Amino acid sequence: MDHRLSHLDALRGFAIVLVVGIHARGYVGPLSTPADRVWAAVATVAVPAFFLCDGYLFARAQGRLNPFNYPAYLGKSARRLLVPWLIFSLLYLALRAAAEAAGVLHDRMVVGRPASAVARDLYESRIAMQMYFLPSLFLIRALAFAVRPISLGPGWGVALAFAASVALRKTLAPTLGSDPVTNALGGFQYYLIGVFLFKYEPFIKDHAWGVFASLSLSAATALAWSEAFPPTHARLVYQCTYLAAAYVFCLTFARAGGPLARVGRRTMGVYLLHGPVLLKVVDTAVSARVRNPITAFLVVWAVTFAASLALARAVTLTRGGRVLLGEA
Repeated sequence: MDHRLSHLDALRGFAIVLVVGIHARGYVGPLSTPADRVWAAVATVAVPAFFLCDGYLFARAQGRLNPFNYPAYLGKSARRLLVPWLIFSLLYLALRAAAEAAGVLHDRMVVGRPASAVARDLYESRIAMQMYFLPSLFLIRALAFAVRPISLGPGWGVALAFAASVALRKTLAPTLGSDPVTNALGGFQYYLIGVFLFKYEPFIKDHAWGVFASLSLSAATALAWSEAFPPTHARLVYQCTYLAAAYVFCLTFARAGGPLARVGRRTMGVYLLHGPVLLKVVDTAVSARVRNPITAFLVVWAVTFAASLALARAVTLTRGGRVLLGEA
């Protein structure tokens, strides 16, 4: 029996498309200022959407399983998140070392450097830029249990935990790095949004259009304020309301056979496979032929996504009978 949640699959599908775009953006030259602003506004929910989905699923599991076996949950999380993180981090490390030794890459991050420096770069996802997310999510799942009495209580408890999470992040990690700890501090607030949305899902379903319109209007207003007053917290408000609006849209319209839902089932594979090697190969091929930065960005984004999705469909990684790379 298929227990997939099509709206979460669709939200993940939307998010992974943006994630590949974010990484493709880092490989091309400066875009026009308006294009960069539009892209920044659209892509801001890419990684937060994954944290939101996980918070939703945690709250759902708490409600369905009584008692909730937290040690088993954390053990499964370690297999699902930390094992692929270790495997692919070492894989990309080996590929990077081979490319440097062969003279393909002249910027030395591995060959000839101290092991401690290489280990630090590996931990901080400088060798494979997307790897930080997996241990970050594991840390958030561990933190979720510690604050469970607050975050899984009434709606005001979730709101209180969210406010505390934002304050903690602003205090301890005002600028997010590429290491798992600071990103876990940043991602927990979106995790709590997922908890909140699960709790009020019946209300959201009954008033979907009104909720979606209210969130969209709030996002548009906050975005306008963030352009006029950059020091304010309007950008956080924009990001959170835009993220929640995307969730409501998927909840209302997503179907199991829809294109975004199908992509969302391959999220882990696309995430692990699209960079840095595949992305670098595509960028090298495109940059030699396309001079316009915006066109190059769009082509690198589209080709890298299509190739990584095709690879994700073809490759399955298992451990002890559990799928680590394949369907999310």
